[in-house]
Amino acid sequence: MRPGAWIRRWGPALAALAVPVTGTFFWRAFRSPEPAAREVLALAPIALEVVTVPAGTHHVADGPGWREVKTGAFGIGRTEVTVRQYCDVLNWSGAGGRETPQITATRGAWTPREGCADQAVAWVTSLEAEAFCAGLSGAAGVDVRLPDADEWEIAARAGGRSERAGGWRGDAERPARAPAADAMQENAWGLRGIGGSVFVWCCEGDNRIARDSAWTEPTDAFESLHRRWSPPPGYGDADTGFRVRVNIPPR
Repeated sequence: MRPGAWIRRWGPALAALAVPVTGTFFWRAFRSPEPAAREVLALAPIALEVVTVPAGTHHVADGPGWREVKTGAFGIGRTEVTVRQYCDVLNWSGAGGRETPQITATRGAWTPREGCADQAVAWVTSLEAEAFCAGLSGAAGVDVRLPDADEWEIAARAGGRSERAGGWRGDAERPARAPAADAMQENAWGLRGIGGSVFVWCCEGDNRIARDSAWTEPTDAFESLHRRWSPPPGYGDADTGFRVRVNIPPR
């Protein structure tokens, strides 16, 4: 019997005998819903490009296996918040800021330091990231917050289950300074900066954790999508920024 005929005859029977593996079936395709096209939301006082993660059942890592997570549709920033966007919201809201290696005060306004405007904002504590989200929510009239840990992972994996993120590969040269937030390669859903830009603040219940990885790390360390850590309270350094989660109203 030819191989093709053998598969047509016995393939369905073998599939019916497949056993569960890590909560799913070995023979079943592992796929999350496809995302909607990215769009630019005019959230005064900034234009924020987001990717819409579709409602449905997604998969996140759970030890050696996988866990199903059901979500409604939500938007997530295509890149981390940039230094320019962060300064724009600080200036619009009047919220208190502070000088960092990326931000300076110029004639009563917060401005990016030279060469930093398009970088992912860093040196940001979780409280400062949440204050930014609250200010943007009040200005735009839509719920903006930090993503929770599962939401970040769903968007980062983009329907896949690989251990590796995008970003630079382990044999690539580490950059001498933070890259522009929009400079890194896209994942399958169009997000940039996954793997090798900055750690991003996420919610996990009442706790704030950091996920992803940073350009400051050795190149063989920053591709894993499983990574998470719990910085001490008030932590804010060159390796930590944030990406926003935006509520998508029904259409």
